[in-house]
This record gives sequence, C-alpha cells and structure tokens, in this order.
Amino acid sequence: MQIAGKNIQRVHFTGIKGVGMAGLAIIAKQMGLDVSGSDVTDEFITDQVLATRGIAWQPGFDPHRVETVDLVVATGAHGGKTNPEAQAAQEQGIPVLMHAEALSLFAQGKKVIAVAGCHGKTTTSALLSWVLTQAGYEPSFLVGTSEITGLGFAAAFGKGEYFVIEADEYMTCPQTDRTPRFLYLDPFISLITNIEHDHPDRYATLAETKLVFKQFINKTPQDGLIVACTDSEPLRSVLAEQRYDAPVATYGSDEEADWQVLDFKSEHGFVSWRIKQQETVSETFCLQVPGLHNALNATGVLRVLEEIGLPPAEASGHLCSFKGLKRRFEFIGERNGVKVYDDYAHHPSEIKATLRAAREWFPGQRIIVVFQAHTYSRTQVLFSEFSQAFTDADQVIIPKIFPSAREKDTLGMTAAHLAQGIQRYHDAVMHIEDVAEIQAWLHENTTAGDILITMGAGDIYHLGTAFLNT
Repeated sequence: MQIAGKNIQRVHFTGIKGVGMAGLAIIAKQMGLDVSGSDVTDEFITDQVLATRGIAWQPGFDPHRVETVDLVVATGAHGGKTNPEAQAAQEQGIPVLMHAEALSLFAQGKKVIAVAGCHGKTTTSALLSWVLTQAGYEPSFLVGTSEITGLGFAAAFGKGEYFVIEADEYMTCPQTDRTPRFLYLDPFISLITNIEHDHPDRYATLAETKLVFKQFINKTPQDGLIVACTDSEPLRSVLAEQRYDAPVATYGSDEEADWQVLDFKSEHGFVSWRIKQQETVSETFCLQVPGLHNALNATGVLRVLEEIGLPPAEASGHLCSFKGLKRRFEFIGERNGVKVYDDYAHHPSEIKATLRAAREWFPGQRIIVVFQAHTYSRTQVLFSEFSQAFTDADQVIIPKIFPSAREKDTLGMTAAHLAQGIQRYHDAVMHIEDVAEIQAWLHENTTAGDILITMGAGDIYHLGTAFLNT
C-alpha cells in the first residue's frame, strides 16, 4: 500500500478504541500491516477485542510515538488532525488521514458495497456481510457496531472482491473536516435505506441532508447499481430530482417499487414476507430480527445479492440464520421473568420502528422503555417528533441527556423538558435523572412478563446489565 509513492507498513491509530477505529485497525493488521495505537484509559468494549487480536495500545497521546511510523490515522473523537500525535506526524512529513480517508485507502482494489441511510444502515450492512460470508464470498466488511452475532467483531479483511462498508453521512471531524464521511468512498453498489433530517449540528435542514445524499449517490459508476427504499419520501424525491449515471433499483412496500414487500407477518422470534417483482411473487423469506423495517432492509440486501450473482432463493437460508448484532434489539437476558433488550435507537423514527416491532412480538405484555436522548442539538431540533415517538410503550422513563463529546452547550434543553413533551401524548412518563434511581424503580415495580428496553446511543445499555446482575 502506498501514499504519494511512499510504501506504508507501520500504521498508528490515534484513538484506537472507538468501534470504527478498532475495526479499521483490525483490517490493517489482517492486511499485513504493523499496527499500534493510543487512547484514553476509560474502559471500552473494544479493549478485549484488540487484546485478543494482538493489537497493543498505549494510554494518552504522546507525540514521540509517531516518530517511526509510516501513517497516522486520526479520529474526530480526539481532535482529529489537531491531536498532538497527528500534529507531530505532520511536522515530520508523516501522512495523517482521518478515519474516513483511511477507510477509502484500505478499500482500494475491492468492489465497495456502501450501505447508507439515516437509519438501518448498521443492521443492513451487517446482514449483507453475514450472507456473503455464509455463501462463501469471503467479503471484507466494516460495520458501525462492536459485534455481529456469529461473526464476532464487525470488521474483517477477506480474500473476496467485495467490501461491505456502513457509509456514514456525519462529518469526518467536527474540528478539522466537515466533509460527510461517505463522500470519501468510491462505491460500486450503493444501497440507501432512507433519508431524514438528522445530525442538526451538521445539517441545518432536511434539504442539506438530501444534497449530500445526492452527492454520495452520484459517485456510483455506470456499471454499478443504486438500490433505494421508496418507503422514504425524501429518498424518493432525491431519486426524482436528478438523473444518475448508474441504474436505479427500488424496493419498498408500495406498488411502485421494483421489488414490493408483501404479506408481512410478525411473530415472537421471527418475521416473514414475500417479494413481488413485476407479476412474479416469491416464496416466503424469514428473518430472526423484528419489524417491517428490517424486512425492508433485508429486501434491499437481496436485491444487491442478486446483482452480484446470488439469487434470492439461494440467499434465503442464510438470511434466516442471521441472529442480529450488538445494540440492535439485542436480547440481554432475563431476571425474574422480566426480559431485557437493548437498542441503539436515538432518532424518533428509529424509536417508533423499534417499539412497533416490540409490540408486534410481545402483544399484551407491558413494555417499559428507558430512553436516553443523545445530544442536546438533536433533542432540541426534533423535540416534537421525540414527544410523539413512544405510543407503543406502556411506561417511559427519561434519564439525563447524553451530551456526546462534540457538544458543550445544552441549548437550554434538559431531560425534564423532554419528559414534559412526551407527557402531552403519553400517560405514563417519568423523568428520573439518576440511573441508579431508575434501577431501584425497576427492581420495585417490574413483574414477570414485562419487557424492559434500554434505548439510546449513549451509555444507557449499562442499565440493563446492572438490572440483571443485582
């Protein structure tokens, strides 16, 4: 591997313990590169993952560590190219790339299947990686989660020609590079699940979000394919507002979709559906993760697989063997008859889809959701949508907002304000700021048959584990 004619053998990751950075470090090591890293001493889910793969990291950020490396990869979580290690590398003429730039470099020579969308891209890219692996394609993949059930950590560098990448629309680095991360990719196939207004600290309006998705989709070459879900109105308009070089294939639940989802059914443990293509209706497909949204995600995956030579009938069994991934309606355990699930949902649309799926799987059972809002800016801009997102829950508990490292100003938004907004549409809402107090309430008030769901992009997942273990 080369950058500007310079051979790269030793790569240092500044902030190596983030899920995306750890995944890229694993890929670099599997490519045969020498890998080192640095990070803060806080415990991360990736600590054990890195250790088991023989990737050492050192605490803190020391400029002297980069003196003997060929490339430094930086992350916006630790200052990007303003990090002391990144700055020292630049002063010595050592190349410094942000994670998104390095991912594009490592994917050179592969056919990239980029999975984008404001929601669903993690599950969809994990499902695609799973089926390709089970079908013997030996794909490379990098998915924005810590673990795909059955595959282990959600990153690998395979021998096959395809590289599945979860394509993120958020900015590369809040401090130094506001370029949407997915614009560094060169996709061969683009799979887009939906478009909505999200990341208000980067995109002030839905129109701005649509614009960057147009730029991303437009990178798909003539001999590639654009696969898009027409259930998303903003995505439909993006497809209609301009022409693209690559052919477009659509899927969705309406008759206008090229592949239409029919006969959707949901029972505890699996969902099933069929696909209508022109006048032909397929046999039944099944999936062990809940919700119509995941049947749609799987249909998009099937369309991609057909394009690369794996017909839906041959992919069906692998599809049904997929058991999900970390923090996406993940079953954590059971205590005294109370089943505990955890989900990453942090946008109103995700919340509604997850709770609707939970209601379908657990009809008649009490669903208790502890939702931790993620970032003050998102909570403020989407306040009305958040307030109306919990209708399928029986009890809603709101702890303190998780601010994220990228925000310093609360914007006047608090968890109490959010709870008050939800109370306008829901009878059973409590604001309990302290997580320990929430745990005490759960121990006193839950009964056998209840479903407890911890939800959010912050650290609320610890609550479910604590509930089970105390």
